[in-house]
Amino acid sequence: MLWKISFLLCADFTEGHSKTGVEILEKRADILRETCARDFHISPQKGRFKGHHDILVSFQATDFSPVNEGFYKDQNQLFRTRKAQPERGLRICVPWKCASQYVKHIHGVVISQSEEQRRLTGDKGEENLKSSTVLIARHPFVRLISSWNDKFLRVNIQSAPMMKRSNIDRFVTYEHETHRISFEDFVNYLVYAAENKEKINHHFAPQHIMCPPCVSDFDKILKVEHLKDEMVALFRNHDLHVPELEETYHEQTGGFGAAEKDKLITKVRARLKTIPTETIWKLYKFYKKDFDILNYSFDMNMLKIGGF
Repeated sequence: MLWKISFLLCADFTEGHSKTGVEILEKRADILRETCARDFHISPQKGRFKGHHDILVSFQATDFSPVNEGFYKDQNQLFRTRKAQPERGLRICVPWKCASQYVKHIHGVVISQSEEQRRLTGDKGEENLKSSTVLIARHPFVRLISSWNDKFLRVNIQSAPMMKRSNIDRFVTYEHETHRISFEDFVNYLVYAAENKEKINHHFAPQHIMCPPCVSDFDKILKVEHLKDEMVALFRNHDLHVPELEETYHEQTGGFGAAEKDKLITKVRARLKTIPTETIWKLYKFYKKDFDILNYSFDMNMLKIGGF
């Protein structure tokens, strides 16, 4: 069976759903290419696949020709590029806090099942000629709140070292019951760090830095807000089985993984209504490229997120 799954994990996925799942993903990619060409005057080279190098999980059939790899630097960060001969298979770039743990788990299960089936049957199966290069995206403000909730919970062993590394303690104004820093204080830190060009942890950095959307040749875009349905459609298109999982893959509570759209909108509004309007504008500016390229929206007057 000549197929390949490679997941470029850049750590840790309300269009008209009358179309089929895969058609929706492809339509988003068409809009992405138009936006990149019109607003940024960038068109990706065919087959190019770039992303942050930190976590690269890949599967490659033993009889599949290897890809050519290279590296490039952007904003003092090292990235890996995979440029292959015309290939079959599935490649996904998923930024931190865009359901990366979910994707990693699915990747492991799918690969394990495929290897076990070949081991038991000795059958390499039918050749699947389909190819997909996929970007997983998430609404910037949903991702921001999810990052804060996950990374600064007191029960999260990563929280104390993360506070220390970025010197975030200087922005703590009171002792929060469940988190090492309140959401309001964290937002003040993030805005200050962005304005003063301090190094910002990748969990809070804009998504386009990790998976450059206008550089890689993405032909499908999957959104975390419809993760399960769209992942199933994507994998079915490649004749692969996706195990039944919940969207969230963390033990922490209070996240957004499985929230319905209306509840998601309400939760984000509840968090943002305690933030001064001027500060929200600064947050929007920090993530503006993600909003523009990934076709997400935000109504400042209503504090309403959109573009799912």
